[in-house]
Amino acid sequence: MFRIELTFDPPLKEFVRRWDKARKAGLKAAGELWIQKFLRRHFTREGASRYGYKPRVAPRHGYSPRRARGGSRNRGGDPRPLVHSGRLVSSVSRSAKVKVYGASARIEMEAPEYIRFRGHRGTGPDMVEELTTVTGDEAEELAEAYAAAIEEELSRVRRRRRIR
Repeated sequence: MFRIELTFDPPLKEFVRRWDKARKAGLKAAGELWIQKFLRRHFTREGASRYGYKPRVAPRHGYSPRRARGGSRNRGGDPRPLVHSGRLVSSVSRSAKVKVYGASARIEMEAPEYIRFRGHRGTGPDMVEELTTVTGDEAEELAEAYAAAIEEELSRVRRRRRIR
């Protein structure tokens, strides 16, 4: 009978700690990429077709009751999707922050209350779903950013040499 002894260098606990740190760095990098690159796409005309937004109905009387700058009536609102007065765009892009919790990340954003309003009988567009949709190409790009950040973080680890 023989005995096998394994020695980890660095110790296993140290490796787990470094892996957790690298994983969190990867999640943060993916979240930052979404904020910097993909969030703005949701407020473009191309975003409506890319993310499959529910079609909007034009205002009844041809104008919106909100007033534009200078006091004149705003005829039909902004042509960009998810944008009427610009309040949603400014509050979301200003307040978006990545928070990493254990094995997951969350992008927290402050948004006006009307983002949850679904209209009479709940048949209106789900703006929260529209704002947070990610396409397959974007998911792949986020995964690449995640993997690259993990690789970079683990490459910073200094190996200890043991001379006997």
